Amino acid sequence: MTYQIHHIFSTPLLSHKNFLPEEYFNEAKKIIMSEEYENHHNGHGLMKSSVTKNILKKIPWLGEEIIETFKEYVRNVHMVDMSIDFKIGSSWGTLTKPGGGSKMHTHANYYYSGCMYFSENCSPLCFGSASHVYDYHQRFLFKYREINQFNSNELKYPPEKNEIIFFPSY
Repeated sequence: MTYQIHHIFSTPLLSHKNFLPEEYFNEAKKIIMSEEYENHHNGHGLMKSSVTKNILKKIPWLGEEIIETFKEYVRNVHMVDMSIDFKIGSSWGTLTKPGGGSKMHTHANYYYSGCMYFSENCSPLCFGSASHVYDYHQRFLFKYREINQFNSNELKYPPEKNEIIFFPSY
């Protein structure tokens, strides 16, 4: 039998390792770490988020670098027309202790979301149950010989220090 496999609704995740030169990375980290943080409402005491939700206004050069990288991505991968412009709606920092994290959630009022990582040994970024894309596999709990991209209910992405990641907000 001859057949082909086609992705019918691909969900790309962009990862850019070593996003900033070390000098700029250290400057941004210093500013972000000097922010005021409060316990995150669903972090179970192991996660804090910055009080400000527009942290990139304090680091405008970083915001510009992020948005330019994102525009290049959506224009070259998603093929979004050059006449469409994008902007960052909100930005904040989080501090997560080992074993901490947030519940699965969406950023439904945005097209794409992104995370930048400033420390070593980051917890994996998990995608799955909050998204309608994965509901199909959760309804049928087959026993799989192997989990792969076609039958998985979740993806755990292990981020690295100085890495930025863009992903669909759903």
